[in-house]
Amino acid sequence: MGSVTVWFRASEPNPGVNHFTAPFLSTAFVEPAYRRRGLFSAMVRQAVRECRSRGYAFVTGVPVGHARRGLRRLGFRSLGEMGLALREELL
Repeated sequence: MGSVTVWFRASEPNPGVNHFTAPFLSTAFVEPAYRRRGLFSAMVRQAVRECRSRGYAFVTGVPVGHARRGLRRLGFRSLGEMGLALREELL
């Protein structure tokens, strides 16, 4: 039906920057037959509530496809993450 995965990853090492653990929304997906029923929004909202309950100040991620539009509707904004497609069919 669908799933959302939050990865609690350590921050990347940077000289002079305190290291911390940051929640990363690594996948958010609803199978096509179950879309347009609010499942994506409900799952992401629950993931955000869990992150808040653990005391985190933000959640990051790199959305693809339909997830980008859905996350924008839920208040997510671009923070400058960049990616590079390594397979030609993704270009």
